[in-house]
Amino acid sequence: MKKLIATAMLVFMSVSSTAETSEDAVLSAFIDDFFTEFSRLSAAARGAKDSSGQSTTMPLISHSMTHFVRSTETSRISSGEVPEVDLVAKLVFHGPKSWVISDVRVAGDVARADVAFTSVQPRQSEPIPFAFRFIRSEGNWMFLRSIDKRPKKVIEETVVVLPKAQKLEPAKSADSTLKAYLDFLVANRSVVDLKKPATMRPAVKKIGDEIAPLWRADAASKRARNEATTKLLFQDIESWLIIEETLDGDHWSALVEVTMGKRNPLAGFSKIKPKMTFEANNEGGSWLLVGFALKR
Repeated sequence: MKKLIATAMLVFMSVSSTAETSEDAVLSAFIDDFFTEFSRLSAAARGAKDSSGQSTTMPLISHSMTHFVRSTETSRISSGEVPEVDLVAKLVFHGPKSWVISDVRVAGDVARADVAFTSVQPRQSEPIPFAFRFIRSEGNWMFLRSIDKRPKKVIEETVVVLPKAQKLEPAKSADSTLKAYLDFLVANRSVVDLKKPATMRPAVKKIGDEIAPLWRADAASKRARNEATTKLLFQDIESWLIIEETLDGDHWSALVEVTMGKRNPLAGFSKIKPKMTFEANNEGGSWLLVGFALKR
């Protein structure tokens, strides 16, 4: 009987080890497939130009978006950043040329892994280390967030001077509050330089702090504010137009069409005018923005 139990335990341990190895292999294959396509699209974005002479990065951004959990669902973890956009901004100029996947750990429907990238840029001789977090949704692995493990430069002390700073206050009408928000982004977008990702965060934070009075202060509205501000600045918003409005008592929503600027090659939206919805609520006679969604 003892021999039978020992044999059964040995078989169980063997199966468990095989299953764990199989799970690791599946996740590693997912990572490898993702960056194989990412590398191909990145090379196309760096080499191809549209009719206006701008890099065509939209396919790369779309590829990342389809493999990441929606940023609105992970905003608590990523502190209001947009993970798929952040990854593109940090890696597009590096390729990557190749990568090494290590330290893969799967625990049920969550996982982590380290990836060291080799850059296509000759001056970047050292590997670029990243860590990734994953979640399994409906049987498929998705990226949850990325962690840049390169030594952090001191960017907290960076002084960001806005070219057209002004004190913002919520207006007596919803469209006026939205106008103040979008016009402020248009007027100050030049401080965000996506060619230098290390300087992007303090610039976005500075603008985010300035437009905060136009948004309701609850957690959900803050997440919407962070997502809207990051995406619009990343896309180099040049102009905007309200094409549809709906008023229902103290709640207002608007469908907005945005024209992207050509200043930033990462924008990649020179021929496309994305549409997005904004929501606002009447709070004691003043209208505050409370929601945002990008129309896909």
